[in-house]
Amino acid sequence: MYTDNSYATESVWNGTGSGCSIYDAAPNWQLALSNWTQTHCGTKRAISDLAADADPNTGVAIYDSTPYAGSSGWWQVGGTSLASPIIASAYALAGGAPANTQAAAVLYQNFTGANIHDITLGSNGICTTIMCSAAVSYDGPTGLGSPNGIAGFSNTITPTPSSVPNPTLVPTSSPTLIPSPTPIGPDTTKPTVLITYPTNNSTVPRRTNITVTANASDNIGVTKVNFYHNNLLYCSRSTAPYTCVMSTPSFTNQTTTYKATAYDGAGNNASNTVTVRAQ
Repeated sequence: MYTDNSYATESVWNGTGSGCSIYDAAPNWQLALSNWTQTHCGTKRAISDLAADADPNTGVAIYDSTPYAGSSGWWQVGGTSLASPIIASAYALAGGAPANTQAAAVLYQNFTGANIHDITLGSNGICTTIMCSAAVSYDGPTGLGSPNGIAGFSNTITPTPSSVPNPTLVPTSSPTLIPSPTPIGPDTTKPTVLITYPTNNSTVPRRTNITVTANASDNIGVTKVNFYHNNLLYCSRSTAPYTCVMSTPSFTNQTTTYKATAYDGAGNNASNTVTVRAQ
């Protein structure tokens, strides 16, 4: 990317890696990708999330005072030693992910043409799927693409202010006195929330994904329900049905917890937690 925000050609390095995990379940933010079925990863996580410049011809200059291969002084380097610091520094400048949120989830939330540059050229293998060849949207060699500055890592979305017309003055007759209403205290009633699936102390299939479902209600109204897996935030739902796709334990008899927390407009909240065992 040049200083005027234009791009040179980006293509896949033929030595990069890609593939599907044999252990980790696919998170819901990968399952929601428009071309997820083309990865053929099924219910397992696709490894790549982002790509960055690794070409030594466009790399960074470093000074090495210790001789290497008979030379010392200034070097121009690329590879993972260049790509990894690019991603790490951009993520740090953006402020990181919100507490109790998986870092990669922010990338998929912000995956737009303005935030991430989609790489569609090149391949790293002989397979004919998007797990070896760059493609529109997600692909195995480059993930979502290369970040456009720090916008793709931002965890805050700033709303665009809407235009509000000036009010029209309308003449009225003499005002009518209306009695002041009786003051009403703040709402302190907590919502009610219950995870209906899976139930507490039940068994679930191992190494797969299940849809955790909850019912929630409030005297004023539920504003959102957050879902947690082992106390890590996975989903937030503002309307019913309140559901979230989450992974199950990897090994037989291993336990895990799912929690749903409901909120109302006054900030009151209540939680329900279930523990399940893999079979």
